[in-house]
Amino acid sequence: MAITSWVRILASVGMIIFAGAVTAGATGAFFSDSETSNANSFTAGSVDLSIGSRFSSTSNGNGQFALETDNAGRTLYTFIDLKPGDSGQGAFDLMGSSNEAFLCAKQTFTLMPENDRIETEVEAGDLSDGDQNGELQSYLQFAIYSDENENGVFDSGEPLNVNGDLGDGNGFTSAEIAAAGWISAADPTAPNTWLIDSSILPGESYSAGFMYCFGDFDSTGACIMPAGDQNDAQTDGLVGSIEFQAVQSRNNSSFTCSSLNA
Repeated sequence: MAITSWVRILASVGMIIFAGAVTAGATGAFFSDSETSNANSFTAGSVDLSIGSRFSSTSNGNGQFALETDNAGRTLYTFIDLKPGDSGQGAFDLMGSSNEAFLCAKQTFTLMPENDRIETEVEAGDLSDGDQNGELQSYLQFAIYSDENENGVFDSGEPLNVNGDLGDGNGFTSAEIAAAGWISAADPTAPNTWLIDSSILPGESYSAGFMYCFGDFDSTGACIMPAGDQNDAQTDGLVGSIEFQAVQSRNNSSFTCSSLNA
């Protein structure tokens, strides 16, 4: 075979090897795409409650209200110059944000001042037993209602609680309120104590109404003039704080406000 023929054969073999190499390298040339997700995170939700007060008339005209809504621990109402047979009412404006929540309430009476122990009190048997042993709390009854139309006034047909389920039905004394501790404003308890709702929804407003009576309530919420003259309570006072607590409702179906008393 001529040298020229061997050269042609070797050249042909080289082309085959080169073509095979090109074919092997081309096997990864498919369409493709890639994406990256950055800064993935988890953020805890929140429960935030705001509280204000709603003005309403009182039978003795001596109710004073702060109408703004904030969370600064401000005094929201003051009732002065109470006399036997007087009554008054108003409501707390409540709103939660971000998440559905249960709502609980606790009233604490911090001061029961005797103030001036005047002659009339002494004649009525008021003993000199300390400045924080006034008698006014012995004659005041309280009632709560769900102010469904949010006008700050108890209207016939609105859910009313005058302590008739477990008590004597003439209202809550300060001692009974203190013994109750945390009560349901909105939780699964039945019958619900205050707002009737089983929870509060974010962004919705609620009005928790309250009434006082220098005497006794009847079942309709009317204030009944007490017997006697209550002279031992003259000049005395009663000062307290009310606390509302919102608790997340999601994944918390067994919660009731009474569990906060444990």
